[in-house]
Amino acid sequence: MQTLVSAKIASIHANMNTAPLQTNLTPTLKFVVLRLLTCLDASDIKSEGGSETQQSSSKTEKAALAMLGVPVISTVKKKERSLFSLPMSAGDFFGYKRVVKHNNECRFVLPEAEGVYAIHQPYGSQSNPDILLIEVREHRLVCQFGIEIKSGGLTWNTHVQTADRSMLYVAIKDRVHYFFGDHIRNKDSLVLALAWDELQRELADVVNAEALRTGRKNMCVPYPKQEFRGLNLDEGRDTRHAEIKQWLA
Repeated sequence: MQTLVSAKIASIHANMNTAPLQTNLTPTLKFVVLRLLTCLDASDIKSEGGSETQQSSSKTEKAALAMLGVPVISTVKKKERSLFSLPMSAGDFFGYKRVVKHNNECRFVLPEAEGVYAIHQPYGSQSNPDILLIEVREHRLVCQFGIEIKSGGLTWNTHVQTADRSMLYVAIKDRVHYFFGDHIRNKDSLVLALAWDELQRELADVVNAEALRTGRKNMCVPYPKQEFRGLNLDEGRDTRHAEIKQWLA
């Protein structure tokens, strides 16, 4: 097992650059995100405590949608007519792209009017991001940006925090915290997280292939849960928030 882990870590390192690619947001989309952060700073929204539930998470996400102040559009079913389909974004991890197989797509009718729109749970309730912002100009999508919201503990079930600032993370605890992936993960932490994620997915593929070969009906679903223990979001909070707002200005 140690040999497998070491080989995966070496493989990831070999395909990494020294720095991640940075996401370029349009001025309009930056303004919308900055408005959300200003509203969050002024709000008294707090975690309800205890274990995180889908109900409390959805309530927090809907509050954030209202703060964004942009139209919310709905996804459409696969069999229905849609004008646009966004595959799940892989993100950039210091130039390294994750090997993730995912059948979900965000399908929606591209709005006629130009502007920024929000899509709630674009890939389903169990997949990131919780909110996808898109900007439409001249009947085409020109920019997109994800927002992942956590109420309570910092636990992620379906993805590894990106280093390219294509997604903003908002944690609602005793007070509001927001950060990018590079604020909570250094490169070494990121490599270990990616190794764990990919090994578990590869193991599921092997076991499922054997199940199909032998006529078994049960299938294994990789569930790469990751937790941050001992992470103090209060440390450097004001400096981090000011830096993010400056990045968005």
